[in-house]
Amino acid sequence: MISLPSYKYEDIETLFASFQETLKPKKNGAERFSDLTTEDEKEYTEIIRWMKDKGYYIKQFPNMIQKQQNFKSFAYDEIRSYIRVNKGYEASDSIPWAERRELITDLKLCNRSDYSSFNVNKDLAHIIKNISNGRGYLDTQTIDDQLATLCNCIEYFLKEKNKFKEVSPELFYGFLDNNDLKKFRQDTQIFRHATKDTLEERRFWNDNKKKFYIRLGINMVTEIHQKSKE
Repeated sequence: MISLPSYKYEDIETLFASFQETLKPKKNGAERFSDLTTEDEKEYTEIIRWMKDKGYYIKQFPNMIQKQQNFKSFAYDEIRSYIRVNKGYEASDSIPWAERRELITDLKLCNRSDYSSFNVNKDLAHIIKNISNGRGYLDTQTIDDQLATLCNCIEYFLKEKNKFKEVSPELFYGFLDNNDLKKFRQDTQIFRHATKDTLEERRFWNDNKKKFYIRLGINMVTEIHQKSKE
C-alpha cells in the first residue's frame, strides 16, 4: 500500500495508472471532452512529489518529475509539444484529443536507482512480475518491495517439495554459496511481511544497505535463472 497525504494506492502500478488518468482529457458526462480539473491537479501534484522522493522518472520526459513540472505546463503544453515534434504536426496544427490520450497511455515509468547496470533480461523480468504479488516489474517497485520480490524469487527458483535445492558454488564462480543464499533470504524476510517486529527491524536498514542487497539479489536471481534454463 502506498499512502500519500490525500490518496492511497495498492501498488506502484495503481499509482501510475491514476497519475496517467489525471493527465487525460475527460468527458465528465458531457458530449465533448473537457480539459483538466482541479482534482486532477491536486492528485498529480501529490503523486509527482512522491515519485521524485522515490527516484522515479518518465522515459519520454526524463526531467519532468525531478523538476516538479506544474500540472498545466506538462499535461497540456509539453505533451502537445512532444506529439507535434514526434508525429510531424505543424506549429499551427491542432493536436487531436486522441493523440494526447494515446501518448499518456504509453508513458513508461522508470527508476533512477544506481544499479541500472544490473538490469534483468526480459524473460526473467516477466517471471519476476508474475511472482511479485501485484507489485509489477522490478524497476517500477519501491526499494523495500524489490527486496521482498528478490527474496520471493530465490524461493521460487530453489524451493521444491518444502526443501531448498542445493546450488553449486561454481555457479557464482566461488564467490557465493548456499549459506550466502540462505543468509540473503533470512535477512530480507522482513520486507515480505508487515508486522510490528519486521517494521521495527527495517529501521536499521539504510538506503545504501538496501541497494547493496538489491544488486546482490539481482546477481543471485539472474545466475540461478540462467542455470535453470540449461
